[in-house]
Amino acid sequence: MGFFDGLITPDPPEPEPTPPQEIRLPRYVPPNGIEEHPPTHMFVPAWAEQIVEVGRGDDVRIVLNGWEVWRHSATLRLGVFRSRITTGGPQRPHPMGRPPAGGLRCGLLLGDGRRVTTLDGQPWPAPPPGSAPRPTLTLRPGMGGGHHFDVALHLSQLPPDGPLRLIIEWPDAGVVETATELDAALVRAASQRAHEAWPDLDPPPPPSADDGSALRYTTISTSTGAADIMAAPRPPMPPQSMPAQPMRPQPMRHVPRPHPGPMPAQAMPPRPMPQPRPHPWPPAPAGTGTRTPPRSPAAHASAVNTPPPPPPSHERGDWEEMGRNGLADLELVRARLALGADPNQQRGEDGGNVLHVATEFGSPDVVAELAAHVDDIDAVAPWSGESALWKAVCLGKTDNAAALLAAGADPWRPVMGRHSAGSIARWTKLAPLFAQLPGYVAPTDAERAAQDAADRQAVVIAEEEYFMLSVTFVAGLDEDEVIHRLGGDPSDCPVLDLDATPGPFGTGPDGFNPHDPDVAERFVGIRAVPGGCAVLQPNGLIAATSTVVTALSRGTRAYGIYLSFVKGTYGELAVDGTSVCNEELQRNLRGESLDSQALYRFWDNDPEGAVDSHIMWTAYKLAYAAAEAGVSVTDASQIAGPPNRWLELPPDSPLLRRPAQA
Repeated sequence: MGFFDGLITPDPPEPEPTPPQEIRLPRYVPPNGIEEHPPTHMFVPAWAEQIVEVGRGDDVRIVLNGWEVWRHSATLRLGVFRSRITTGGPQRPHPMGRPPAGGLRCGLLLGDGRRVTTLDGQPWPAPPPGSAPRPTLTLRPGMGGGHHFDVALHLSQLPPDGPLRLIIEWPDAGVVETATELDAALVRAASQRAHEAWPDLDPPPPPSADDGSALRYTTISTSTGAADIMAAPRPPMPPQSMPAQPMRPQPMRHVPRPHPGPMPAQAMPPRPMPQPRPHPWPPAPAGTGTRTPPRSPAAHASAVNTPPPPPPSHERGDWEEMGRNGLADLELVRARLALGADPNQQRGEDGGNVLHVATEFGSPDVVAELAAHVDDIDAVAPWSGESALWKAVCLGKTDNAAALLAAGADPWRPVMGRHSAGSIARWTKLAPLFAQLPGYVAPTDAERAAQDAADRQAVVIAEEEYFMLSVTFVAGLDEDEVIHRLGGDPSDCPVLDLDATPGPFGTGPDGFNPHDPDVAERFVGIRAVPGGCAVLQPNGLIAATSTVVTALSRGTRAYGIYLSFVKGTYGELAVDGTSVCNEELQRNLRGESLDSQALYRFWDNDPEGAVDSHIMWTAYKLAYAAAEAGVSVTDASQIAGPPNRWLELPPDSPLLRRPAQA
């Protein structure tokens, strides 16, 4: 017997070899007709020679070598020559390694009047997808250092016909602003000589926003080269002042659907209901929860090895240890009822009885059984004000609603104001179920038109996704009057043309840094919309404070709404300088505007209904806010894209006072 026998753990078996995966290039199609990066994987560029000195200082010469010309874009090649450099001695500190502000800067004045520079930022907020992209001039990885640099500047679109001018300036090297006329026609003609390596490939698949199947290319560089001498397009934020905000996910797209009225049951694909929460049912009353201390390793191991709980007992006369899944077990429910379980007991998170909970989570036969035992089938939950039938309609539970109706639930009993379960069901897939009942009244033409307009407005707004946003809609005012009422001077708020001059931060010439929260808080955007104006602030709440809403509402009406990841959605209506309504917008009808909330489907919690996603729910809230103010939105970019003008509020402005809920 060997000394180590019994101690050696055998090696695991060799893994199965991964089958080879074939990746094939599709035919080259530049996205949006532009080339943000040189398509080196598909083309050999044509060379358009233009050798001319374009800038000079006492110890510096900058020479244009020519252009690498691709099919849809061009790369400008510059040589930077220095006769004297300095090493050692005191060095200018560059924050986070950023080149100095007085570094080399380059720009092109195009034949159509647009200006594109190496200092341009991206328009902020980003224009909606599908907008005509503006050209960009970006520094490509290059070579050199010391006495010579090779500068490659990529123009994402071919220069248009007309005069083309290159402007160079390098303050730190004594190079004054110098303009040089170039030959745009030479560049455009050379694009036809760019050689495509694979012209006969299959076309690419249609783009998809969801499956990530679109082919993407990544440019990798290990050289900084000319980046050492270029002026940075935008100074980065110091680490201590970076806003602690969640990373913005990739935009999700909503496919618009018309809502002409009652929707058929097959109008949308099925979607699974949310799974039960892992905590016991029902949850503990508010205020009784405690923070669970960290578990020790031994307790964690014990929890991991703990067997699953036994199935619910049929030998109990109460509703404990049922779990929500137990409400789908008719025999279990009957056994509990037979032993004395009270069907009228409050068990729901909204104070509703067992029937309310079964309507949401249970099966139709369990709903019918409980409906036969409760004292009042139309009883409402004390905290939400919902009846079991109302809940079934809002959740799109057709079978459970049918069971309640068969048991005698009143479809026309008002539940929320004048609205009954039957009246809201007319706008859902449950409409045929209620249409056959005595007392049914079909929607009038005016009601259908109003609901269709509300749904279409929400679909328009849902073309964009909204995160942190505050916006106040005001009726009857133009942009100049809005600026006056907010304490500004319209002459200090020029109309933006971010396509031509996005500025270093994408907020216009000499614009503010939107990623510095202390600065960005003082700026609100102004944008005209049909019927009035919108005052907005991405990633902030100032545009919807009570002081802003009431200041704008003198002689008219305004509605401010604040969307927050954490704190919910709050709205305020002001009329003629007086606040008349403050409300939290939730997926239920409550407050003083029940009719408007019903029109904008605040009651719709059906995962297969019109409000079938977070995007649509946000869109309906914004549509409701616009309607309350008396304006409309014809393009999502009016509230999601860059505004027409920015207004800076003074640091001591009373409009900067935050609302109480913030």
